[in-house]
Amino acid sequence: MDRTMAVLWVLVLLVAGAMGQDSLLNTCMDAKHHKAEPGPEGQLYGQPGLPRILHVPLCQEDCEQWWEDCRDALTCKDNWHKGLGLALRSVGALGSPPHRSPW
Repeated sequence: MDRTMAVLWVLVLLVAGAMGQDSLLNTCMDAKHHKAEPGPEGQLYGQPGLPRILHVPLCQEDCEQWWEDCRDALTCKDNWHKGLGLALRSVGALGSPPHRSPW
């Protein structure tokens, strides 16, 4: 009887302790790896990173080799700035060879 009563008291204390706290999903995480304030990620969403890839000098043989290597890949595109649109394309219609610059 004493053992059963002890188990019941432990269960009652556990339930009472759990009810007195917020749920784990409602607990604020306060650790050194969490931001104190929101960052600029919201303003950066959807912003293309064009300056990183515009006006990059490429050799013609590099472009031709790249096209031969990736011509049948689903991510191959002759102009990455205008979007891939892979959902609307078939495997056989993925674009033409890359534009060859005069330099």
